[in-house]
Amino acid sequence: LIARMGDGDFLQEPAVALAELRRARDCTPYLEQEWGRTCALRGQCSLARWVSSIGGVFAMLRGELMTPMDMRGTDMADEDKVDVRAEYKNRKVGLIIYGVVQILIGGMCALAVPMMVFGMIATAAMGDELGQQVSARVMIPGILIYVFAAIWFVWLGIGSLMAKRWARALILVASWVMLLGGIMGMVFWVLVSPQMYEQMALDPQMPKGMLPIIRHITTVFMAIIYVILPAAFLLFYRSPHVKATCDELDPKTRWTDRCPLPVLAVVLMFAVWSGSLLFTASYSFALPFFGRLVSGGAGAIVCLALVVSFGWTAFGMYKLKLSAWWTGLLVSSAFLASSALTFSRIELGEYYELMGLPEEQIALIGQMDFTTPVMIVPMAISGTLFIGYLLYIKRYFADSERTATS
Repeated sequence: LIARMGDGDFLQEPAVALAELRRARDCTPYLEQEWGRTCALRGQCSLARWVSSIGGVFAMLRGELMTPMDMRGTDMADEDKVDVRAEYKNRKVGLIIYGVVQILIGGMCALAVPMMVFGMIATAAMGDELGQQVSARVMIPGILIYVFAAIWFVWLGIGSLMAKRWARALILVASWVMLLGGIMGMVFWVLVSPQMYEQMALDPQMPKGMLPIIRHITTVFMAIIYVILPAAFLLFYRSPHVKATCDELDPKTRWTDRCPLPVLAVVLMFAVWSGSLLFTASYSFALPFFGRLVSGGAGAIVCLALVVSFGWTAFGMYKLKLSAWWTGLLVSSAFLASSALTFSRIELGEYYELMGLPEEQIALIGQMDFTTPVMIVPMAISGTLFIGYLLYIKRYFADSERTATS
């Protein structure tokens, strides 16, 4: 049926077309899915009016539009004036509110940058040369992360204000990633925080009655940042009414439309990993490597290989290249296996020393038993789930290869 829709003569016979489309009513969801995938893979969405008419036919089958009989008396020249989305609820106000919230979050991230710079300056004023080096090495990656977060949230917030389709897509996939990561992080925090606060209780200057209050406030704050906010963004932006609003106000095909959202989430993750690995330069390129630790020149080579591999995987997966999917699967599996093998043989204190962290910080971390299943099990679960998700999205790449071959 989709093939016949490409024939102009078929569309010029509305009675025949309507009869055949009504017989295909039961398979309408499948047709919509395949049509959208075909447009995304072959780049045929440039024929905006034709694609819009096909979308209108699908909507008519669902009873969302007026049938040709209901449109009697409507001039076809005025078809653009017909409200073809009368069933959806306009969410422009919600897009503005959520956009403002994201801009405020970006503003708070931006405010953290001068505060961290002030901390570096204060450390330098103390005259401790070693402390200055450690402070700069630790603070610079943190500053860059806050800069990236500020740009990210402000950019997406503006996109939401303008009801851009690319903004909705990126916010949706980022919310999924942040929510799942936040849940895993909260589980880890609940398991590890008792040990941390036990060590803090040993400090005679710490009032014992304050520790439970600090712990609860911290837990609530982390839950809001890492779970509640991503969940709120996810529930709003996944709404079909929000999608319809963005499609109506931003009808152009955007770059995010050329990649299925489940794949776009992985593209985003690999792109972030590729960039974040560059931060290891502040820690002497210390990395695990199949049972041993590497740093310096050897660590830089391993880091460069990972940056290139993750970067190519992100780009190739966006293009739905099957070779990129295989690269991502193999590199991710190898990195997880390398980390598991290395930290099963080497104490974390060794790794922190190689990173150049202060001895006091290493001693504080060493007092907490991070080599127990409390740390290893969440890492293993998250790694296994990620590999499983990669296997799940392989179908999109298989479809792409078949389309390219045909």
